[in-house]
Amino acid sequence: MSWKCHAAIGAFVFMMLPSAAEADDAQVWLGANARGPIAGRVELGVETIERFGRDDEGGLYESENSAMIGFRFEHSTLAAGYVRDIVYRGGGAAIEQRARQDFSVDHIAAIGPLAIGARLRVEERWRDGSSGTGVRIRPFVRLTLPVAGKLNLLASHESFVNLGGGAGQRGGYDRARNFMGFGVPLTKRVGVEIGYLNQWTRGARTVGAAAFTLGWRW
Repeated sequence: MSWKCHAAIGAFVFMMLPSAAEADDAQVWLGANARGPIAGRVELGVETIERFGRDDEGGLYESENSAMIGFRFEHSTLAAGYVRDIVYRGGGAAIEQRARQDFSVDHIAAIGPLAIGARLRVEERWRDGSSGTGVRIRPFVRLTLPVAGKLNLLASHESFVNLGGGAGQRGGYDRARNFMGFGVPLTKRVGVEIGYLNQWTRGARTVGAAAFTLGWRW
């Protein structure tokens, strides 16, 4: 492995360390997604993410489900869809609905065997009990490095930037989400990712979570 690959992964790990050291909320995030063509270059993608283990709730505290329709180019995808996010608290549930738009690039750059992918996500949000529309942008970058056979080392960073204060959100840089782990195909069309996810949120505790994602591409 070249020194440039070591430097890229090392820089990402160094960026994660301060917030990871402060994360004191042991959670588990489980995800599953499926994606594939439905007509020519038009694709359908569905995803669910279930979050467990918030200290004051225990068990399942958030369920996020989405469906996206996208158009596949040679190395990128433009997609739009709908997200329904349910947060459970105090015996009740608050629902947030989102319109989501994504532009993703599979390999925006490479350093030797290290592949760099990126995504720009925009969301319009409507939340129970809050007025107005909240708009936020979520730039995302992902590093993929083959380490042994079909096993890949994965690292990613996502920023959350709120534009304005609709739907109860605070304007400005609000959240940073970092992940490091491993990905491996189980079959030709099914793969799994396992690792550690660290999330810093402005004005709240940093969260650490074991993250497991099962993906299927038809």
